[in-house]
Order: sequence, then C-alpha cells, then structure tokens
Amino acid sequence: MCRACDVCSSGCEYFSPQAAIAGAAVGATLHICPGAYPKITVVKSLTIVGQGRGDEPATNTIFDAEGNGTVVTIPSGVAATLTNVRITGGSTGGVSSEGLVTLNHCTVAANERFTGSGGGGLLSAGSATLNDCIVRNNQAFQAGGIHHEGAGTLTLNNTVVTQNQATGGAGGGVVAGNPLAATGAVHIGNKSALTGNTAVGEGGGLYATTGAATSLDNSVEITGNHAQQGGGIFAGSGATISVNSATVEGNEPNNCVGVVC
Repeated sequence: MCRACDVCSSGCEYFSPQAAIAGAAVGATLHICPGAYPKITVVKSLTIVGQGRGDEPATNTIFDAEGNGTVVTIPSGVAATLTNVRITGGSTGGVSSEGLVTLNHCTVAANERFTGSGGGGLLSAGSATLNDCIVRNNQAFQAGGIHHEGAGTLTLNNTVVTQNQATGGAGGGVVAGNPLAATGAVHIGNKSALTGNTAVGEGGGLYATTGAATSLDNSVEITGNHAQQGGGIFAGSGATISVNSATVEGNEPNNCVGVVC
C-alpha cells in the first residue's frame, strides 16, 4: 500500500504517471512512488515529485523510455516541474521541451538523440532551469548533454554536466544558441560544473553560437573536457560569453577559443 503517493504499482489512485497527468488539474502536484515508469508527455502545467534520482527502482523514481523515443516531452505553453526523478533510456533524448521546464534534484543519464539539433540529455526550445541536477553519459551528433535553442533562458544552478559526448559535431556538454533563430540568454552559475565531456568538433565543455548571450558566474568549473578546438569553451561567430567567475583549466587541446578565460 502506498498512501503518500498518487502513482504506484499497487494501492494508489493511479498505476500510470501518464494517466495521473491526464486526471490532474492544472497546477496540481503529483507524487510518484519509487519504481520504473515509461516515458511521459506532460500535457498540462503541473509538478511531478518522485523519491530519489538514483538507478534502483526499489528506492528511486525512474522514467525510462527503454530506447523508444523521448523520455519526457513538454509541449509549448506548458510549465512543468520535475523533482527527485531519474530520466533515462531515451532514443530521441531525455527531455524535449518547447515550454517551461524546471528540474530539481534530477539525474538525466544514458540518453541519446541522433536526429535534429541534438541535445541528448535535454533539448530546450523554450526556457529551462536545472537546480542541483546531474546530466551524465548522454550522446548526440552535437550537443551531447544539453542544447538550448529557445527564445527563453537556460539556467544551470549547482548542476553537473559530465561525460556527455557529441559524436559527430560540436558541444560535448552544452550548446548555447541557434544560428537560425533568436535565442535567449544562458546562465551557468552557482558552482555548476562542465567536466569530462567530449566533442568530435569544437567546444568540449561549452559551444556557444550566434544568438545566445552566455554568462558564467559564481564559481563555475569547466575542466577535463576534450574537443578538436576549444576543449573547454568554443565561442563561434556572433556568440557572446561573459566569464565572470569560472575556473577553466585542464581541457584539451586548449581551454578557450574565441573568448578570453
């Protein structure tokens, strides 16, 4: 019996997170018991709260696409918050959001996206905020970890982006900007870290392209990343990067290209 949860395998109002989303009112909070659950589309603005972000279904809430599509999809006009969950197993990305997404204490791991503009862990075409999250071991042709291409903002607070790979292009950890459209600001701060990411092209840790104003503030670390050029940071033509408080070191073959850091 799971009395504290809205969704669980036995004894709750719902057995399926997708059914719970369909039945919830706008602005509701859904509590999801530990367990492994299939991919979801958050079709209305609400909050989803799990129990832990690890990889053990007995004690953690896991959304797993099992290699079939995107794990969490958020359409335009929807504001979704996910807290204490693991997002894994996406074949077309971990999170794809055209709306407003906030991730708190989440792990986004072992996803891939080899179509479109990349973003193996997260593709944001709206606004996204990650607080105390881990984005790890994701892959894409470009933007292995995160690609922000929306008119809104991307904010990383105390978030680690690590061991992600861009297997055919730029931006192992994070790609900021879209050369074909106006892109909102990118803020990386509050002791966030981009570490151990790799890109076949430029920008092992961070690749910034036309249209995005990117700032690094409050003790950011960009270390141990690898790329063809700009192992730590690569600023493309038209990109604006403000390095206000960051440690950028130990990246290969060099730390920064196109920006002083």
